Amino acid sequence: MSFPLKDGALEWIEINERADCSQIQNYLMSITGARSVPRVFIGGEFFGGGDETAAAKQSGILENKLRAVAAI
Repeated sequence: MSFPLKDGALEWIEINERADCSQIQNYLMSITGARSVPRVFIGGEFFGGGDETAAAKQSGILENKLRAVAAI
């Protein structure tokens, strides 16, 4: 299931090809506890990595969170 995100509700930043990739990963480590990507933020708050976000989608938690911040 996909979610009909409202315009402007999604910002995707691809870091793999950036010269400052390592610095971004270091920053992600400092605020999320991991350097790996993806790191998902919802409403400006860290939500989880890819596995956690996929599990939250399956359980309905992701949809509820997106609704709570008016992203869908």
